[in-house]
Amino acid sequence: MTFHIQRRTLIQSELESAASIGVDPADVASAQPVSGGLCKVFGIHAGLNLTVFDVIAGTALGEPVRSAPCLAIDILFNATGRGWISPPDGGEDLSIPYRRGMMYLTFAPQGATGRYDVPAGARFHGIDIRIGLDFLERLGWLGAFAVLTRGHPHHVASCGACWIGALSLPERIAGQAKSLLDSSLLNENDLAMEARCLDIIDAAIACVSSPAPLPAPTNRDRRRIEAARDILLDELSRTWTIAELARRCGLSEKRLKAGFQKEFGKPVYRYLQLARLTEARRMLAETDRNVTEISLEVGYTSTSHFARVFLREFGVLPSAIKSETRNSSKTRRHLIQTAW
Repeated sequence: MTFHIQRRTLIQSELESAASIGVDPADVASAQPVSGGLCKVFGIHAGLNLTVFDVIAGTALGEPVRSAPCLAIDILFNATGRGWISPPDGGEDLSIPYRRGMMYLTFAPQGATGRYDVPAGARFHGIDIRIGLDFLERLGWLGAFAVLTRGHPHHVASCGACWIGALSLPERIAGQAKSLLDSSLLNENDLAMEARCLDIIDAAIACVSSPAPLPAPTNRDRRRIEAARDILLDELSRTWTIAELARRCGLSEKRLKAGFQKEFGKPVYRYLQLARLTEARRMLAETDRNVTEISLEVGYTSTSHFARVFLREFGVLPSAIKSETRNSSKTRRHLIQTAW
């Protein structure tokens, strides 16, 4: 089986070539070798392009690839594996599980570096729409993404320079995406292809800017969600996955995530991060343990990463808290000794 990349601009486009915005399929194919399939890249306008793909992964782990600043909308009809995005500040990589029947939105106003970890032989089938920041701003959509936070119900992962959301593919968008996929593969009317692409963008942005309210958990679910919170607080040093925590408290992953957000106002991982950092700050101020010991105690295996996250949250390094506490202790001892 061979792998082909085809490129063309739509007849109404002002572009001379269908250069990719963000990650180019050729770069992906080089970083995560594919054993066969087809990618078609369409230049629609300056700052807007479409890629349709149906490929088979050739190896299990890919090399990093770089994306330009953009909003990416990915709709996956077939997918498995995981993607990783590396924050520019050097923090821990953001992990995104790939699932069929999902829509992913990645807003990276400074660009991003990512890699793919897709099992050999896995099929990837779907569409990728990339929108440049200037195009987003001209259409009045840039502001909707600039204010996204970890508290958004569709939030999956984020850092200061990147926000990633995911949701089950709404029926309306699924129909639009399948029509767009058919049009692109059959090289049908270019005006219809552009219209369907814009419809998908409009519907996707509506999902993000006006998400459906989270349903209130039942009393039974509420007890289990509270149990999940207690489990997190009792085992701060443990590296939890949503799947493990959901099994432990007897809920589905979806009900755990939605219910936790509704009950505590924060996603599970953000709540855990704040709990860890708050406990670390207490230990820094009240115990004699050093920064490395405390970072391990609250679940951070990398002291440097712990320090960066602590600084971002509290505006001060953990070593400064420890130093301030040590100096205060010395002052108290001096006052006691001179009083004698």
